[in-house]
Formats: sequence, structure tokens, C-alpha cells
Amino acid sequence: MTLDNHTQLVIGTGIFRTLNRNLINNPALRPVLDSKIIYEVDPRFMNGYKAMTLAGPVLDTDLDIKTYLCLVKLLGSMTDAQYERAAASHIEVTPEQFYSPLAEFLSPAEFGNYISDFMRTDRILHSMKRLHAFQMTLFRQPEDAEVHSGKESKDGSRMKGSVMIVGLVSVISLDGDGIIRITPNLPMREMYRAASRLIAVNRSTIIGFEHPISRIFSLWLTTIGNGQFKQDWVYINKKLSVREILEGIHPLTEAGYYKKRHVKMLEVALVELVGCGVLECAYRRHTDTQFTTITPENCKLFILDGLKVEIELTRHRISHKHSPHNGQSEDAGEHSAQLPKGLQEETFDELSDVSAVTLSNEITHILKSVDFGRARYLTMPDIVELYRADLVKVAVRTKLLRELDTALCRKTMKSVLGYRRERLANLFNVALDGPDKAVMAGVCAEFWGAMTTSNDNRLYNLLSAMPRESQIKDPDQWAITYAAQIRDFLALMVTEEGEAMLKGIRAAMLNARLINLLTKASMTKEAKLVKYRAEAAK
Repeated sequence: MTLDNHTQLVIGTGIFRTLNRNLINNPALRPVLDSKIIYEVDPRFMNGYKAMTLAGPVLDTDLDIKTYLCLVKLLGSMTDAQYERAAASHIEVTPEQFYSPLAEFLSPAEFGNYISDFMRTDRILHSMKRLHAFQMTLFRQPEDAEVHSGKESKDGSRMKGSVMIVGLVSVISLDGDGIIRITPNLPMREMYRAASRLIAVNRSTIIGFEHPISRIFSLWLTTIGNGQFKQDWVYINKKLSVREILEGIHPLTEAGYYKKRHVKMLEVALVELVGCGVLECAYRRHTDTQFTTITPENCKLFILDGLKVEIELTRHRISHKHSPHNGQSEDAGEHSAQLPKGLQEETFDELSDVSAVTLSNEITHILKSVDFGRARYLTMPDIVELYRADLVKVAVRTKLLRELDTALCRKTMKSVLGYRRERLANLFNVALDGPDKAVMAGVCAEFWGAMTTSNDNRLYNLLSAMPRESQIKDPDQWAITYAAQIRDFLALMVTEEGEAMLKGIRAAMLNARLINLLTKASMTKEAKLVKYRAEAAK
């Protein structure tokens, strides 16, 4: 059974957020929860407490949310007696035992490499430190929260008057012997007991999503449902604008405002959940009179074009005992596989009635939306994750447009000018798979001609996956985190093939992503070697 019970106070209050890679890897830049904000406790979910505050670092939807779900699975499997004994002492588990839910989606070799890599880079250790640092303070009356000014204990283990301080766990540590030691939090159990409604969540469904934004979106969906369970579905029946949904899953500071990339994040999440068969919904633009249903067959055509678009959330299967990711879902069928694959024939058929002019306009619009100006602050994996869904849409439309009207297809692709051709060709090569990749490779070669691209430049690809100097606050930690990439770069650079690759890398990129950081990390020998090789290659 992969179902666990959760409380809305944890999964529905914005403690998990989708963060950029540079924020995830840099503790100094990671945002923190504002302990001065007073949250109203929904009486539908909690008895006896009417307000709360949150404190600690914001938890990411990459590793932190997986660590939290694995922790809940471990603690939820204990009896009361086992929980109390562990709270008085501790329990010991290996990282492989703790993260066992991840093994459902990985081969034994992949799972072993996954754990060893996170152990080597201390990512598991840092994730557990963040979970331990989080705490919530519950108040019986809202006015208690307003006047409460005493310092709160970090162990989250005391109750005083009308206040209950709760931590996710009292102690969670990864020691030098490789053993995880956990002491459960007794107030957390009391909070669960005071809950008037617990939410069942399939942890395998959440963990198995490809995109981090899909994980927090699916958790949030479970908190807004009306609780009506019928034929394996939990009904939601809510109509919300894109802005309202983003405020629930990705809250910003008072000075912040939502941009196109935030809308794109939600679009990616909707497509993945619908494609996996765990969400039924529809959308309506502000110029439309009726809602259009999003289905597994047409979801790759779906585009969110603004904050005013209204989403009708009908029902979800996130609380179902079967996960769509391991082939157990009875309704998801072939759509429970990886999202981009298995949908291409249906998508192509769906587009067969669309005119060539419409296809051309949509391709042009999507290609213009790829913002390389902002992308210069992102690593290549972040750029690919942000635009993969759009690039797939371009590939599907381009394939059909080429068959319908080759001249119009040529004109559409020729509208892309200058350096954008090279950048887009590189993105198509990295982000697409199978037939889509072959289609766009042929189109780019035919209509854009021969280009000096970095598609096959492995040194360039290694650098692209590393952050810029301006994004790094701790060069020593950077050297540890990217040790494998640095080692691979140095080994390839000194080969005859690597010398040719160095010629295709700009000096500014080499300095910003490698040489300057090597120098700051006291790796001057390596920095001088890279600089010497780069100058010799020019």
C-alpha cells in the first residue's frame, strides 16, 4: 500500500515550493518562511487551534518533498508503542531503507547510484537539516498569535499554555557511519490526533512525477477537494484562475509578481497530471464562453496564455491506491508512461483538422516565447525543463505543416533569425527524443542550413549544466557539488577531441562557469591548466 495520511497544515500552506537550481544548491540564497505571517487554521482540518505561524527554510519540490514523503511513510508505519519508544530514544535506518519508495521507479543500479551520488554531495544531509529546521506554532486563538513574542525552541518539542510548537521530526541526522538516526516528534502526533480530517496521498504518485512543480501541484489539489470519493476519484469541482492556483502552489513575496515562466510552470504541471490520468480538468480563456476539456489525447496541444485563464478542476486520483507511474493504474492505460511518449500519434491526429496558417502562427508564437535573455541565468537542465513541453509542441506542429505546405513551413522557420537559430537547434537536440528529435534535426538542417552548433560539443554541454560565478556564494561547496563534472571536463579537455571542442567555447563562458570558480576554490593548478589549454586551442 502506497497511501499515507497527511495533514493540510503541512502540505497546503506553501512550505514546499519549486526553486531554481541555483537556490536549491546554495543555502545562502534559499528563501525562508516568514514567521510573522499568521495563517488561519481551517476548522475543517483541525480541532482546537485557530491560527498558526511557520518558521524555517522553504523546502524544495526536488529532494526535500521526497525526503518528507519518505519520512511520513516511515513514521506512519509505526504503532503507538513503537512511536513512543523511538521518541524517547531514536531509530536507525540506512539511506537505502529510508528512501525505499524511490526504488519503485528506478532499477537497482540506478537506485544505488542515486543514493551514493546524493551521499557524496551531502544533498541528503542538507535536506534532512532543512526538514529538522522547519517548525509550526499553533495557537488556540488568533489573538494569541498576535501577542506571542517568546522565543520558540528549535527542537519543536514543547507546549506552553495555548501554544503548541510542532516540528516535522525532533531529530534526524546522517552520521559519518552512513546511518540515519531519527527521533519522532510527539507534538506532531498530537497535531495528527487533533486533526478533524486527514488527507490520503499516494506517495508513489507524487514522487514519480517528472517535474517538481507537478509534485506540489498534486499535493495542493488534495487539500482543496471536497472529500467526496466516488469510483476511485476524489471530486474537487472548483473554478480558479491561473493566478489563484499559482498563489496556492507558488506564493510570492508582497513585492513579487507572476511572470510568463510561472504560467508556463503551471501549464507543464497540468499537462503532466492530465497525461498521467490523475486529473480531470478544463480551461476557459477570458475571450471564451465555454470550457474546453483537457484530455490525455489533446493535452500536448494545450497552452496557457495568461493569468486570467480560468481552470475548472473536476476530480483527481492522487488519493488512489494505484500509482500511474508503475503500470498499476487501470484507467491511465498507456498514458501512465512517460508523458511525452505514447501521446504523439493522438496529438498528430488531433491536429489533422488544423489549417496550415494556424499551425504556422502557433509555431511562430511558441518559438518567440523562448526567452534566451532570461535563460542566460539558468543552467541547460533548467532551460530544458522550462521549455520541453513547448519544444514538443513545435515538433508536432512542424511535422504536419511540412506535409501540408512545405513553402509555408520554410517561411515560418526562416522567420527565426541570427543566433536564435543555433540556440534553438541546440535546445531541440537536447530536449527532444525519438521521432520529434529526428523531425526537428531534419527541418533545421533543411531550412537553416549548416551551422556551427554546440550539439555534439561535450565540453560545452558540461559547462552549460554548471552555474555561473555570480550564482555561487560558496566556491568550496561548488567544487564538491560539481566534482564529477570538473573531473570529466579536465579529462576530456586534454584529448585531441577535447582540443577541438575548446575552440567552440567562448572565453567569457569558460571564465564565468569554470576558471574563476576553480581559482576561488583554491584549485589554481586546474584553473591554469584550463586557461592554458583554451588559449592554445584558439
